[in-house]
Amino acid sequence: MRDLRASAFLAFCGRYKQALSTLRSALELIFTGIYFQYAENEISEEKLEKNWIEWWEKIGMFFGRGLKYTEKVGWLNHKTRKIAGNLYGNLSKAVHTMIKDDYYMIARAG
Repeated sequence: MRDLRASAFLAFCGRYKQALSTLRSALELIFTGIYFQYAENEISEEKLEKNWIEWWEKIGMFFGRGLKYTEKVGWLNHKTRKIAGNLYGNLSKAVHTMIKDDYYMIARAG
């Protein structure tokens, strides 16, 4: 909840890129947390530990797994899950930058 409040505050202050980045991080942590909270009931302890290490080292991405789980257990329907996934994708595009011609930094937006 703190990240969501921080995102709203940053947007209110005109810090849009930071607001979008904070919102993206909040979504990632919420759905990754859902995955790790409930995956322990469905996979072995060894695999869960391996997944934790992968996430900690930023090798694995578990946002999508958490998002899929919410549909599986009926917390989100398919349409809402797709909307949340698209929001995350658009936030990712908005917060990542790329260099163009060595001189210009442009924000990728979708």
